[in-house]
Amino acid sequence: MSSPRQSNIARRRERDICRQALAQHIVSPSEVRLSPRPQDGYGWKPCPGYENTFSLLFAKNLSDHSISTYRLLSRQVGNTFEAVPAGVDVEATDHIPLRPSRGFSAEISRLQQENALLSGHVRELSDALENEVDCKLRVEKEKEQQHKHLQAAEDKIKELVEKARGYQAPLLKCFEELDRTVPILAELRRIAMEGVAPE
Repeated sequence: MSSPRQSNIARRRERDICRQALAQHIVSPSEVRLSPRPQDGYGWKPCPGYENTFSLLFAKNLSDHSISTYRLLSRQVGNTFEAVPAGVDVEATDHIPLRPSRGFSAEISRLQQENALLSGHVRELSDALENEVDCKLRVEKEKEQQHKHLQAAEDKIKELVEKARGYQAPLLKCFEELDRTVPILAELRRIAMEGVAPE
């Protein structure tokens, strides 16, 4: 069991650590108070849901608390409570730290910055996706038009082939008739020539 002297030394050490932690959040260690005066220029604002817990702690002077309370305050400053300017309605105000802290206000700010950055990335990706979709639609439209032109050309070729086939049979018949008629004409010509020849 610790002696009263060792306990006081440990308590003083934790109190100093607590003062230092609180001071990093607002002012110099010697000026830190849990119940600040109006002239101190600041007050404490608990995070929603922690009002009852910290109202008891803030009702006493810092030097009147125990080691465990000092440790609690050191851990939670900037996480579940923060400083607000003097004269600001602590119940009505949002979180307004006197200067950036490593606690929930700083975390909110960091998250807001990350959110803005991510929103920017989302917009960029959305724009890129939209451009890609537009490009794909244009390519598909051009492909569809080319397919229609090709189909029309194929249909025209088929039509011409069918017409050519339609002309082929009569043309062959004509050639056959010519093949049959030419010898007859030649014979008639010969006979005619013999008939007019002098005796």
